[in-house]
Amino acid sequence: MEKKFRIEVSAYEIELANPNTNVIESGTLGYETRKQYFNPMLRSEAELNYYKILNLYPNWDFFAGAGIRNINKYKYGYFLREGVYEEYFYTYGPQFVFRTEYRFAENWSLSLAADLFYTQGTRFYKPQALTLESMTVSAGTAGAQGIYRGYELDISLGYRVFDAVKFFVGYNYIYSYFSYYSFHQTDIRLQTSSLDPFISENSSAPILHMFRSGNHDILQGLYLGMSVSF
Repeated sequence: MEKKFRIEVSAYEIELANPNTNVIESGTLGYETRKQYFNPMLRSEAELNYYKILNLYPNWDFFAGAGIRNINKYKYGYFLREGVYEEYFYTYGPQFVFRTEYRFAENWSLSLAADLFYTQGTRFYKPQALTLESMTVSAGTAGAQGIYRGYELDISLGYRVFDAVKFFVGYNYIYSYFSYYSFHQTDIRLQTSSLDPFISENSSAPILHMFRSGNHDILQGLYLGMSVSF
């Protein structure tokens, strides 16, 4: 009997070990360029999808369905200050999924895929609480969330070696826009005794009310894979 549906489960994890950027600043002495390093970051994703199979032609199938997507973003901390992590997001939400597969030869096939997703979830945060010269107290961190909106595109060439086993090579592209929701964090920085004799001490307690805009994440690359059908 010909199958009329498909259930798909997938998961992966990517770690950015040494993230950095070039910063250009303008001051009284002109322009200054420096390299700024960020905490190591990790992003993981998992999906559970259900497809309805439409057999358009004997050698051409179209899949349409929906699923659940989970995106986690983990920013490591410096152990002496924040502990194990500095910022962590656990998000999940719905997505619409589309696939098409064209079998152009006896064992060869070309596949195209597209996903549209929206995920939202809780933010966990540990501030850079203590350094040699200052102590930071953060307020208003509870209730903040993270949101991902984006899409995924995939193209692959497959070769079937058995009825249920197929090897393939492909290209994958994931674009997502990340933004904060209900972000109302305030940092209070308390200055301690400075170790530098040329810097005068300041007993004031500056208050910083933070505003954070969104950022764009792009993941892309080639891959080799194997699929097993049941």
